[in-house]
Amino acid sequence: MSNVNLKRVEETNEHISELTEVVAEFETWVTHPLNRVDPLRFKVKVLRYSNGKYMGIASHRIGNYLSLHQQDTVELALQEALGGVRAYYNPERPLHEQFLENGDY
Repeated sequence: MSNVNLKRVEETNEHISELTEVVAEFETWVTHPLNRVDPLRFKVKVLRYSNGKYMGIASHRIGNYLSLHQQDTVELALQEALGGVRAYYNPERPLHEQFLENGDY
């Protein structure tokens, strides 16, 4: 994480708003109990906003879940982004039917 004052940069550049910094990126694999040979690569990048809060953006959406809540720490932002897997993953359905690539990633 850099020491850039995002708020100051926003304020001194008239047409810049909601400047963020990617402060971390995490990678994991989601495996299906019946098909461990073909796991799904799942990433989360955590952004820092000019207000000092963090948000996790997942590489895939599951169900209607999309993390849109800013958090106080990188860890909480990561947990929030992984919330869709915890809430909506159904091991009885194939992975490719559940996980949709997030175009905003």
